Amino acid sequence: MIPAQGAPLLGEAGALAVIGEAYGQDADWIVIPKARIHPDMFDLSTKELGYAAQKWVNYGLKVAILGDFSAENERSTAFADFLRETNRGDRLVFVADLASLP
Repeated sequence: MIPAQGAPLLGEAGALAVIGEAYGQDADWIVIPKARIHPDMFDLSTKELGYAAQKWVNYGLKVAILGDFSAENERSTAFADFLRETNRGDRLVFVADLASLP
């Protein structure tokens, strides 16, 4: 699990920071607390979440972003659709708690 304290992660640079923190750990999932994600990542028009997701997928990582996403879902139907679609897969998921990991 990525620590909840630290610089906010944003876009491709944030994705690379996660890869660096996770490198060498034998974990099924990399779990990132929502508090570590820069708020711009949840605005899909910035494309920052897409950049990060693509980097994680390219490195073959399974990433879970842990938190409550109800406010983001209410603010943006595009984000709600993105969350629903990614949660159908097995590489990037948004979960409320660790028990919800696939």
